[in-house]
Amino acid sequence: MDGDIEIREADRKILRLLYSGLDDARVATELGVSHRTVQRRVQSLMSLLGARGRLALGARAQEAGLLYSPDREVDGDHTTMLSQIRRK
Repeated sequence: MDGDIEIREADRKILRLLYSGLDDARVATELGVSHRTVQRRVQSLMSLLGARGRLALGARAQEAGLLYSPDREVDGDHTTMLSQIRRK
């Protein structure tokens, strides 16, 4: 991956939340969208990044520079530590 992939900010948030360990249902709740919307966006992102599974999606997103350190900012509004997310 060369890091030149452009994605919508909503998709970037989905990637970040998934990378932080949340499942689709929790991502949907956090973003105020339906579970099905998250599933469709994940499938679209997997296709865009050439990933055959979710683990590969995270790796490809990281390689493309679409993520940040997983123990930092989850969304643009506030900082949440990974340990806090996993406890919920």
